[in-house]
Amino acid sequence: AQLEALYYKQKEAYAKRSRIKSINANTREAVYARYLNSWVEKVERFGNLNYPDESRIQKLYGDVLLEIMIKADGTLISVKVIETSGHTPLDDAATRIVRLAAPFSEFKGELKEKHDILRITRLFRFERGNRTSIR
Repeated sequence: AQLEALYYKQKEAYAKRSRIKSINANTREAVYARYLNSWVEKVERFGNLNYPDESRIQKLYGDVLLEIMIKADGTLISVKVIETSGHTPLDDAATRIVRLAAPFSEFKGELKEKHDILRITRLFRFERGNRTSIR
C-alpha cells in the first residue's frame, strides 16, 4: 500500500511538472520559429527605442548572451546574463530592454498544448550607430 501511494504521488508530481521548451537562433520548427520571430521583432523595437545612453556616450559596443524564461500566458519569469559583453552598462541594458518589452504574446495552438514555459537563449548585439539587434 505504501509503494502504491508513493507511485501515485510521484505520478501526480510528474504530471504537474512544468513542460519547458528551450529555443534559440537555430530553432527551425514552425511552431517555435513563428513565436520566436514575433518575440525578436518586439524586443528589437524596444531595444532601439531604449538604446542605453551610457553606451551611446561612452561608445560601448558588444554582445550579451541572455536566457529568457516566458510563461504560456506571456508573463516574463526571468532574464539572466549567460555571457557578458564585458561592459556592465550593456549587460544591464539588455536585461532592462527585455523587461520593458514584457509581457509577450500568449502561447497559441500547438505551442500552448505542448509547453508551459519557453526558455529563449539569444545574443543581444549593441552595434555602432546606436542600434540593437538580436541574433
